[in-house]
Amino acid sequence: MSDDIFAEWKKDNFVLVYYNSVGPHTVVLTKLSFWVEHIDELTEWCKINGGIVQGMTVSFDTYEQLMMFKLRWS
Repeated sequence: MSDDIFAEWKKDNFVLVYYNSVGPHTVVLTKLSFWVEHIDELTEWCKINGGIVQGMTVSFDTYEQLMMFKLRWS
């Protein structure tokens, strides 16, 4: 058994923090290596598509923005 309580979450690049059909919608990036490799591209993508990057979290106002994020970064 692993001592890492987040081991299951780290299999993906991010996890949803709050999921509902009404915003705000936030994801937490779970892999530091993913964040390091993609932060510049991710920040630019968010500027274009309405996301807000704060550290290793990304927030969206709408469900549609969240779905675009999931499609692009999964």
